[in-house]
Amino acid sequence: MNLEEKVFDGNEILKNTMFENITRAFGEMRDDKEISKYIRERMEEKDPGKWNVIVGKDYATHVSHLANSYGYFKLGEYSIIVWKSGW
Repeated sequence: MNLEEKVFDGNEILKNTMFENITRAFGEMRDDKEISKYIRERMEEKDPGKWNVIVGKDYATHVSHLANSYGYFKLGEYSIIVWKSGW
């Protein structure tokens, strides 16, 4: 499966970090909660602050995020949203 960028607000370094963390999480884990937690923890290590992650197959959402810190991706039937909401 290929990770597909749907919407992104940020720089290339952030995008690469998100891609790397999402790809690694899906390669190592199977549970949505574990995948979300892994991605969030890696994002907070790389860029301190309050990161949020939603992983799932069927959901709708609207989020407020800090500028230059949002990514919405698809991986197969999964949607992944990663965003920073505070310091």
